[in-house]
Amino acid sequence: MADPPRLPLAFLPTPLEYVERLTEKLGGPKILVKRDDQTGLALGGNKVRKLEYIIPDLKSRGVDTIITTAGVQSNWARQTTAAARKSGMKTVLVLRTAQFGKPPEEYDGNLLLNQLMGADIRVIDAPLNSKMLDSTADGPLQEIAAEYRKAGSHPEVVNVGKADGPVSTVGYVKAAEEIIAQTEALGREADYVILSTGLGGSYAGLLAGFKLHGRKTKVIGVDCGAFDSEDVLDAVIDSGEGASHLLGSRINISSEDVEIHGDYTCGGYGKTSQELIDTIKYVAETEGLLIDPVYTGKAMLGFIDLIRKDRFRKGETVVFVHTGGLPALFPYRDAITGGRRPSIYRAGD
Repeated sequence: MADPPRLPLAFLPTPLEYVERLTEKLGGPKILVKRDDQTGLALGGNKVRKLEYIIPDLKSRGVDTIITTAGVQSNWARQTTAAARKSGMKTVLVLRTAQFGKPPEEYDGNLLLNQLMGADIRVIDAPLNSKMLDSTADGPLQEIAAEYRKAGSHPEVVNVGKADGPVSTVGYVKAAEEIIAQTEALGREADYVILSTGLGGSYAGLLAGFKLHGRKTKVIGVDCGAFDSEDVLDAVIDSGEGASHLLGSRINISSEDVEIHGDYTCGGYGKTSQELIDTIKYVAETEGLLIDPVYTGKAMLGFIDLIRKDRFRKGETVVFVHTGGLPALFPYRDAITGGRRPSIYRAGD
């Protein structure tokens, strides 16, 4: 396969970790966790793999400023800012209030890290959903692009479609190749790979990667609740097939290839439930493995439920992809703790 230009940003390959206690407690398949929370750049996460291909594509056209949009606690915004800074570029982040419903009152989580890295942050009171895919949604971003061009910069708008388009999806075709090599080294083959899905770029890359290498591995997605299912399906097919074309191959992806579960969104993007919080605590207490409430937590919630519904057979191997997002834990502190504060121990009390 012919590879598009790549800028090494991630610590690869990421570890593939056998979670023995979780496997034993759940009594289902053998569980391996692909630790893409450990890609390294600015606390890591799955977006770094995508940015390794997006950044060279932008630089080849002389772009010096990336203008993009996401939620106010976006992992994409954090990792894009870090990748841009490492490449001598700037970012303008048009951040949506999304699940929080109002502008932030303090710098916290990903927002704090973006501020620390010097991003130009603009907050708008807007949701994060499929309306972002409409061409008219780019209006504020294009206005800012015009502002930067007037000042002598060379900006480009990287909207949601581009962020999960064929170029970025190549990064997860490569992740599939890593999983194949790592499971083979263990004398196994992954029967399933499961991960959280937003618009489905990471999912599409894994699906395309296993197809390109003739593997029967089934890729299962757990919807995080951001976009309409029809839009996710279209994006997965377009990005997966498009990535294969960029790699000099041709595959066809049909709707029958795609399995994405929409029953674990907890009411929508960024929304939580007690069951989700309990899942996050259960995994932390069992394995010392930290997962976030927006993406990986929902994937784990769905995975555990599917195990209990006998979706997998004992003896099968499932690779659970940890896509990162840990800075988002901190803005959810009250949901996690129930609003409780640490007690103070006083000797003699």
